[in-house]
Amino acid sequence: MSARRSRRRSGWTAMAWVDAPRVDTLVRDASEGQRTASLRQAGEWLARLHAAGPCRRMDRDFRNLCGRLRTRFAFSVRGVEAEALLKALDRRAREIGRVARTGVPLHWDFKPRNLFATPSGIVGFDLGLTKPGLALHDAASFLTAIELDRYETEVFSARQSGTIEGDRRAFFAGYGALEACDVPLLDMIEDQLLVARWLRHRAIAMPPAERVAATARVLAIRGLSGNAVMTRPGRPVRRRFLPARWSDGACP
Repeated sequence: MSARRSRRRSGWTAMAWVDAPRVDTLVRDASEGQRTASLRQAGEWLARLHAAGPCRRMDRDFRNLCGRLRTRFAFSVRGVEAEALLKALDRRAREIGRVARTGVPLHWDFKPRNLFATPSGIVGFDLGLTKPGLALHDAASFLTAIELDRYETEVFSARQSGTIEGDRRAFFAGYGALEACDVPLLDMIEDQLLVARWLRHRAIAMPPAERVAATARVLAIRGLSGNAVMTRPGRPVRRRFLPARWSDGACP
């Protein structure tokens, strides 16, 4: 039985539950074309959400990000590995410093598991529209979720169609291109979410092995742990008076 509590804001509708396949389970077995279409529609839905409510200017200071993580995960920040990880994250956070952006209505948990694929398109649920935030938070939450899910399924020797870069291109095809100044900020927020996930795993006595392995692998790819420093998947960057182009900037 499905709940039908709905909420409308400037043309979008969010329901508490929908009788339709969840996007996370749908894309795991989908063809590359079907996966691309679903991820593009997810980007379109998020763009509508971010444009749906009043916006205001807000500041975000990343310079004390690691201090906040230490407080939040006090019992997990122990050992050489955790210290090295926070040190690498702190370096990136200080490079970003303080930013001023327009705050928009956020989903706050925008992931494929909170989206449904209906015949009329993607529908989201479980929104927490209590306060505005940086739009890139929702985008980073979604992108890290689909990347981690791909690696988690590989633990069981399962393969998903397409590639990580293809997934990101599909999402941004629906969401829209980024301003050039937002590319490093998106990377920073993704790093923050990944590190927080890793620290959360340390606080759990028996976390699922595939989640731990997937998170550790992405942290290494991001250059936050281990010795691997690889190119990040492309993002569309909006250029003034010119079409968007794809940025494949390497990790710092």
